[in-house]
Amino acid sequence: MSSHISVAGVARRGKDILVMRRLPGGSVGGLWEFPGGKAEKGEKPREALFREWMEETGLEITVGEEIVRGGFRHKGVPITLIAFNVELPSTDSEPELLEHDAFQWVKPEQLSLLALVDSDRIVADVILRESA
Repeated sequence: MSSHISVAGVARRGKDILVMRRLPGGSVGGLWEFPGGKAEKGEKPREALFREWMEETGLEITVGEEIVRGGFRHKGVPITLIAFNVELPSTDSEPELLEHDAFQWVKPEQLSLLALVDSDRIVADVILRESA
């Protein structure tokens, strides 16, 4: 059985990184994350990330290079998380709150202080190492 694919996008403004807080409810409600989601059957990871960002933020991003790939389990199901750098449409683009109740631009070192979705710690750890 193949692993499910989940994608996340890291947007940067200077050294700051965009994080968004999930709406209350569900297993990750109220936690901070890098926007993204599950790839649908037959969908390539970059396509999934573009679609998920449109659905979650209303922004048409440009998907850049892969940052990290890591595995985790959700309710016993193995999932491969693939994170990419993303570019926003313009330097002053702000996300719409379609599936989140807040967003903020944070310094890399602030990531360790946030209540992040567990799987996104894989991404945060890489960002923290890069910025050290």
